[in-house]
Amino acid sequence: MHTPIRSRTTRLLVAPLAAVALLLAACGGDDDGPAGNGDDGAAANAYAEALAAEFTADPENPFTDEQADCVAREFIGIMGGPQALEAAGVTPEDFAEGDSPLGDTDLEFTDEQAREFGASFSRCGINFVDLFVEGMGEVSDEAMDCLREQMTDDVVGQMFVLLNQDEDDDALDAVVFDAIGPCMALLAG
Repeated sequence: MHTPIRSRTTRLLVAPLAAVALLLAACGGDDDGPAGNGDDGAAANAYAEALAAEFTADPENPFTDEQADCVAREFIGIMGGPQALEAAGVTPEDFAEGDSPLGDTDLEFTDEQAREFGASFSRCGINFVDLFVEGMGEVSDEAMDCLREQMTDDVVGQMFVLLNQDEDDDALDAVVFDAIGPCMALLAG
């Protein structure tokens, strides 16, 4: 059983994932887009632009336009590029509609893909520790250093795997608190 402080802390850390988690829940590169050229590059851009626009349209979105674009490109690449999306009947317009367009397709979002997607956030300049701390208020430099050391890409990837598996809060709490446990005394002080 989790305590209220654990749930609150986990919610603060997971809150930045909310816009992205909606996309993942229905699923069971770099700034230049996924590999390819010509029509493939144009198609990748169309998907990425539509998905990034959906992220940035959300008033709760914590990402800059550049970060949203990067995350969108990473997602498109991880899903197999525009060819895989087109073959599944998903169009860029489907992303723009705000619902998860992948839920009604045969595309699967595996745990390996979820882990890779979680790791992509740091490649896009998104630091979950900074987003987490914004919700907490004033935190010492020592606590920040500890959190940055503990919240690795692997931990964020594990969080995405649990979100992808639609695990309960206890499982997510366990991952978060296993990671940040060494920092709790610094956060309390």
